[in-house]
Amino acid sequence: MENDLPELRELANHLDRLIPKEGAKLRLPSEPDGHTTAGTQRGYLRLAVELLRAGLQPLERGEKHDLPHLPLDIDYLLTPESGSPFDLCEVVEDWEQLPPRVQKLGPFGQLIAALLAVAVVGLMIVGAAAILSLVFH
Repeated sequence: MENDLPELRELANHLDRLIPKEGAKLRLPSEPDGHTTAGTQRGYLRLAVELLRAGLQPLERGEKHDLPHLPLDIDYLLTPESGSPFDLCEVVEDWEQLPPRVQKLGPFGQLIAALLAVAVVGLMIVGAAAILSLVFH
């Protein structure tokens, strides 16, 4: 891909020169569970530039994982309390081979799980009381 899309590569370099890094800040939540991302307008623009530039670079192999990934470096953008969701941007060409993501419980599922936990604890207490009653009577 290195020789592909020379116009896009030129545009990415031009955008990199146009949008300064000074004043570019983002606060990304460490968990993507509906928390707000906050940042300066320049921070969002720099994130877009960095993603575009990384997408045009040759793929790298990870040190921990031997998976191809994009060489994305946005540490200068992130505030100290940020958690980067881009630690390893894997590149997957065969999308159909990805395992499904584990779904979190929604509000209704959490309510059912809590009620089930209370019921189990209640049954354990009733069972323990019954055993103690049999032992001591």
